[in-house]
Amino acid sequence: MSKIALSPNSSGSGTVTITAPNTNTNRTIALPDVAGNVVTTGDTGTVVAGMIGSGAVEYAKLDQTLGTWNKLTDVSIAANTAPQMMFHSILNGPYQYYKVIGKIGGTQTVGNTNIQLRWVTGTGTDISGSSYHSANAGYLSDTNVNVGGSTGHTAAFILVHTATGISNFVDMTLIPSLAYGYGLIHTHDQNTHIGVTTFGFKYNAGFSDISGIKVYPGGGNMTEVDLTVFGMKTSGSLGG
Repeated sequence: MSKIALSPNSSGSGTVTITAPNTNTNRTIALPDVAGNVVTTGDTGTVVAGMIGSGAVEYAKLDQTLGTWNKLTDVSIAANTAPQMMFHSILNGPYQYYKVIGKIGGTQTVGNTNIQLRWVTGTGTDISGSSYHSANAGYLSDTNVNVGGSTGHTAAFILVHTATGISNFVDMTLIPSLAYGYGLIHTHDQNTHIGVTTFGFKYNAGFSDISGIKVYPGGGNMTEVDLTVFGMKTSGSLGG
């Protein structure tokens, strides 16, 4: 290669300026012997997988939050102070999966109480349309049964039956982009009511801006709520 040809575009009106750095050292910039586009630091969407050599990107340079649960916030309510637990502006990215772990519902003030859940928007408004589909099933050690399901309800049922003096510990996974969630609740009163209930739910209608949840019992107040919310990034699409 013995020549370099500059070919301006007659249809363009802009000027391309090549500037030299303020240096007293000679610099040599070598162009590769291959056809293609020059990539600058202001470019996006040009570099493709075939341009990157095997092992060229070190793990330390990658997004190490991918596939890792990252703590986002703590949620707590003092005993006997609130009829519900609600938070928002938490489940709105950049994560796809969210996990809520901790004590939820606490000791109910009314016996034979179910626990319900709704999605909440970024403005703190709970989504209350009649499009929640949910089911839960489980057993307690005194042979009482938690089995329930609902279609087209204004909230999801994550626990059908609890009683005065029972504490509930939850481990739930939330996927806001699909308005879907699932998990389990461990119930105990340190005596006879000890067991686990699994649950799943989905809001099966149009939705947007989901960023939190509201959880409330069918009777009495929420008590001793002590939760931690985590988020996890995943690669690819979650589908629908």
